[in-house]
Amino acid sequence: TLVWCVVADACLPDHAATDAAAYAFDDSPVLPLWFVRPFSRWDSAHLLRVARQGYADDLDAAFFPLFPFLARAAATALPRLAPAERLIVAGVFVSNACFVGAAAAAYAATAALLDETTAFRVGVAFCLTPASVFCST
Repeated sequence: TLVWCVVADACLPDHAATDAAAYAFDDSPVLPLWFVRPFSRWDSAHLLRVARQGYADDLDAAFFPLFPFLARAAATALPRLAPAERLIVAGVFVSNACFVGAAAAAYAATAALLDETTAFRVGVAFCLTPASVFCST
């Protein structure tokens, strides 16, 4: 997923939406911008801003507070990174952990209702669907 995100970020221009937020990076970053920028675009910028500054304006109200809370809590485990980078890396970790948890829940629910073979197929389909890129980044 990381390689796909970096390549897509390099090849696809940003969409100039009227209400899109740009995430503010630190003046002295630790990680290269090409590595963290793909994970701070679109809705990520809003969620990261909420995690960093709280609910600052009306646009932020569209985003449920659990993800920013978890990202901020996980960011405390990354003291060597710049503050903005901590939230990005923590956000990617939280997002992927939730994705793995959802895949495990889909597997468990299917196994309980049907059988192990079908549950495995459901888990694989859940992970390979094109929309899964939004869950794992």
